[in-house]
Amino acid sequence: MEKIKILVVTPSLSVCGGIESYCMNYYRHLDDRFAMDFVTHSKPDQVLLDELKSHGSRVDVLPPFSLKCLPETLGVLRKFFKKRSGYYDIIHCNMANAACFYFPYAEKSGIKVLIIHSHQNKAADTVSHAIRNIPLLYAGEKMANYRLACSALAGDFLFPKSDYTIIKNAIDSKHYIFDHNKRAAFRSKYNIGDSILLGTVGRLTEQKNQKKLIDIMNILVNDMHLDHRLVIAGEGHLLNELNLQIEKYGLTDRVILLGSVDDVPGVLSAMDIFVLPSIYEGLGIVNIEAAACGLPVVVSDGVPDDADMGGTYIKIPLAASDLEWANHIKKISPSDESERSSDIHISRIKERGYDINTEASKLADYYTSALSPK
Repeated sequence: MEKIKILVVTPSLSVCGGIESYCMNYYRHLDDRFAMDFVTHSKPDQVLLDELKSHGSRVDVLPPFSLKCLPETLGVLRKFFKKRSGYYDIIHCNMANAACFYFPYAEKSGIKVLIIHSHQNKAADTVSHAIRNIPLLYAGEKMANYRLACSALAGDFLFPKSDYTIIKNAIDSKHYIFDHNKRAAFRSKYNIGDSILLGTVGRLTEQKNQKKLIDIMNILVNDMHLDHRLVIAGEGHLLNELNLQIEKYGLTDRVILLGSVDDVPGVLSAMDIFVLPSIYEGLGIVNIEAAACGLPVVVSDGVPDDADMGGTYIKIPLAASDLEWANHIKKISPSDESERSSDIHISRIKERGYDINTEASKLADYYTSALSPK
């Protein structure tokens, strides 16, 4: 039987990215009826590129969408779809602000199913980007004939007047079970000792708000004189600014900027408390990964309640002062290794419908239904 061919559009292919985690989790668990290729707009992490290519998937890296590069990007897009005309059955666009550029070429190439997927509950992390994105999001939503969202909050934001389907950002929960050996190895490598290790995972962008986390660390270490450390995994354009901020506070021996990592579960195992002070999130898949690893989770009120997997889950308003955040974190008692190894963490994720082994069949049914004659 001929496979259903799907073109997946994603902004990047980074191990630490939330949208990428969603795409890869479902990619690994869809059955053999489907074949997926990927288009992205930044250099992929080699580990993901190798995995995709080893399974026969094609990965095309296109120029970025910017005012300067737009003519070039559109020209490359046009050539891409002309060359692949008649090949794909479905385009699944996880870049909602780029859908309006993709869909006309995709439709002209013969693709009948145009899926736009909402992963956010705001247009952008800065006012200038929001002004740019709002008309792009509106145009893409109107062109799509199928609409997906990672949560009700993300769906209501992008599709206020249209029907949509929620496909949860499910994870392979057993992959994130606490690992004592990985914890010990990481903490030894970075000389963590018995310090309480805070941590976060995500792109280094305004949205993820790592600057606030370093401000909080300044209070915990320099004002409260606590023996805390911080690890931040991820890449992004704020790297230099974060380094300057760390140096200003004299925290160079307290904050570890890992960059992109191949083994997110290992980094989570090394942590004691997970913190995500995001300005906004469509869901926050990394919170679910942290919960599976038995970590206490601290989030901002920019994170939807859908990400609450039970256990220690603390939500603090973004408007709260850094001192208030520090006081909340100070009071958290990290779980011991036996508590973190408990099956209850995985059970909670399965009960809430975020285990990929059951959720992948829902996306498969969605794809096949979209191609079935009405």
